[in-house]
Amino acid sequence: MNSESPDVRITSLRPGAGRPLLVVDFNEFTARTTLSAVLAQSDVERPVLRLDAVNGPTMVADRSLVELAEACAAELRRRGQSPEAVLGYCSAAPLALHIVDRLEAAGSPRPRLILVEPTWMTPELVRADVAALQEKLAGAPVDGYHGELSVPAIAARLQEALAGKLRADELPEDEIEFCVPHLTDRYRSWFRFLLGTLDAPLPAGLLPDAVVIGEDGGRFPHPSWPAEVVRVERLPLPTGSVLGDAGTGALLTRLLAQPSAAGVFSVVGPPAAGDGARMTDLLERSFADHPDELAVSDERESLTYRELEERARAVAVRLRELGVGPDAPVALLAERSAALAVAIVAVLLADGAYLPLDPTWPAARVEYVLEQAAPRALLCDPKAAPAAGSCPQVPVLALDGAALDGAALDGAVPRAGAGAVGAPSARGAEDGDLAYVIYTSGSTGRPKGVGVPHRGLVNRLRWMQERFPIGVGDAVLQKTPYTFDVSVWEFLWPLSAGARLVMARPDGHRDPEYLAETIRRESISVVHFVPSMLDLFLACVEPRSCPSLRHVFASGEALSPGTANRFLAGHDAPLHNLYGPTEASIDVTHWTCRNPEPGTTVPIGRPIRGVGLSVRDEAGRPVAAGEIGELYLGGVCLARGYLGQPELTATSFAPDVDGSGERLYRTGDLVRLGEDGVVEFHGRRDHQVKIRGLRIELGEIESVAREHPAVAAAVAVARREESGDPRLVLYLTPELDAGTAVAVRRHLASRLPEQCVPSAVVPLAALPLTANGKCDRAALPAPTYTGLGRGATRRRKAPTPK
Repeated sequence: MNSESPDVRITSLRPGAGRPLLVVDFNEFTARTTLSAVLAQSDVERPVLRLDAVNGPTMVADRSLVELAEACAAELRRRGQSPEAVLGYCSAAPLALHIVDRLEAAGSPRPRLILVEPTWMTPELVRADVAALQEKLAGAPVDGYHGELSVPAIAARLQEALAGKLRADELPEDEIEFCVPHLTDRYRSWFRFLLGTLDAPLPAGLLPDAVVIGEDGGRFPHPSWPAEVVRVERLPLPTGSVLGDAGTGALLTRLLAQPSAAGVFSVVGPPAAGDGARMTDLLERSFADHPDELAVSDERESLTYRELEERARAVAVRLRELGVGPDAPVALLAERSAALAVAIVAVLLADGAYLPLDPTWPAARVEYVLEQAAPRALLCDPKAAPAAGSCPQVPVLALDGAALDGAALDGAVPRAGAGAVGAPSARGAEDGDLAYVIYTSGSTGRPKGVGVPHRGLVNRLRWMQERFPIGVGDAVLQKTPYTFDVSVWEFLWPLSAGARLVMARPDGHRDPEYLAETIRRESISVVHFVPSMLDLFLACVEPRSCPSLRHVFASGEALSPGTANRFLAGHDAPLHNLYGPTEASIDVTHWTCRNPEPGTTVPIGRPIRGVGLSVRDEAGRPVAAGEIGELYLGGVCLARGYLGQPELTATSFAPDVDGSGERLYRTGDLVRLGEDGVVEFHGRRDHQVKIRGLRIELGEIESVAREHPAVAAAVAVARREESGDPRLVLYLTPELDAGTAVAVRRHLASRLPEQCVPSAVVPLAALPLTANGKCDRAALPAPTYTGLGRGATRRRKAPTPK
């Protein structure tokens, strides 16, 4: 690379909003053949920047394409610009592709690339011109041409060719006579550049999204552009320039408005490692590296990594004797304790998949899961044993692998039932084997078991360690109920990194004062909160009273800017907003909150390593940037599916409708993907309700309510009254005085359409919470309607959290 950076001349053609279009322009000859003029007549409401690749000092012969592209990307970054699309004439395609490559390397979301081919200036024509000129140029090879030896001959020949093509394009003769004499310098620069770049290697893997050609034009040739991938748009021109057609502007408008497979409706995180690692590999490395460091503790005992390994391996041996191996579930039924952590590690060391059961579940639910999942064994503590009911078909052991009193192992025969995902085999363990199975609520009223493989879990934990490294000296608080998938990283991230896992006491996750005291006493570095619980925590802790915290994570519900800003104002640790369904290895996007968060929502951010996401309409087609659609997920994060429910698995995990065959998961979540690649959450598709025939998005009501400075949290529901008619009810925290309640009501009426204004607004001291810390919508109190009319506000006290 030359020591002197190439100069780049980028000029703005017109003002606008949003990310700009970048035009790589070699062919600005007449009004009819100017791409900038075509764009100026299009409906693309964005600024247009033109890289003048002819008139500017960019076409110095000894400067490479990559140098020029780097200079262009640097100039755009200096201006704070990140183009949404790069448009290039066919002759400028190599430069345009390298610009896309340089911008992507600089961290910008990958721009779309649309190539426009003026049919009178195709590469074939240039190659023919070069061949015809070779005899006149003393037989010098093409690679030796830089324009110095043959400028007069080249200019004469190209002027002749240009005049002929413009005549074929039916340009008036007086315009031809005016234009052609002025083109010598432009052609000299263009031809000099083209000779050096026509056959230059292009960045590997980069494809244009569309090539626009005329009927008589040849498609821009490159052997790595498969016809089924690169879209070709033809204009019905018998001859002449594509740019001379009146429909080109409309065509470009359509292409730029349509998201593309590589464009703004989808974003992809950095690639996964793909080395076949399993969770056991991460644990065993940690055992070897930190044998004498504290690994896990509760209020009764502490274990070093050596002690953890010894106890877990002993249980793993017992499990293997019962037939546990790859893809074999092992159920766990226990309260939170260090012994529970040992049991989870033991199942993984036995190559099984751990299946958590909640001791507070009704006996019928526990029995259903055991029947449906058909685990090879059940590990439980004595306190939780009664919750297992009568399970003669499942061997029941204590958490340490011993038989429980009264548990007859001899008569318990492990079996493979309808829910089994494959009996243990003699094959070696693989990263596609199940690591854990978590049951979530199903729309049929029966829970469904989500089976997550090692590759997704390892990818998720590796990303977290790369992004937020922890190690010896750090402590992670395990407080999430272990039937909620956030608990998976709480257990296994610290144990795979040499940090200390601190087990909160059973039910301690419900007590914010206990949590604050534990964070201080144990010098906790990392903690997770569901946003509803974070609100309660902030209400009872003094600012900066937990100085040991290094990272605080929130997920499970929408995090409001109000909650985020209250935390950031009172604590020094960063707050990270995570998002992910159980079906996608815990979390798939991340966002580190700004201080303060300025918008009406906190973004869920960008995809983590190994995750691809896209936003689609109801038919599975991509929506444009900025539009709300359903979030689809792909990549290494995806679960294998639902145990024993192949039809549901096939419906939820389906091949992409674009024909690529990529397996995608439909989340049911509504999101907006911005042009900067950042995702915003906008509620659940199943939270859309219809009232009097009008579709209403409950998330929109909640978002508008949270914009009011007096509102900390908001939950909207459609309650069916005795009359059978549904009514919108909005629940708010904290409790409000009468004047503030009226102000909130007016705020809603000023921002929402009439059908979205709640019939009642119910302030609560706190929202009722489920065992997982999410808002318990079923426990929200019924409103009291009065003669005050639609939207009457009543104060209600919050029920005691479950």
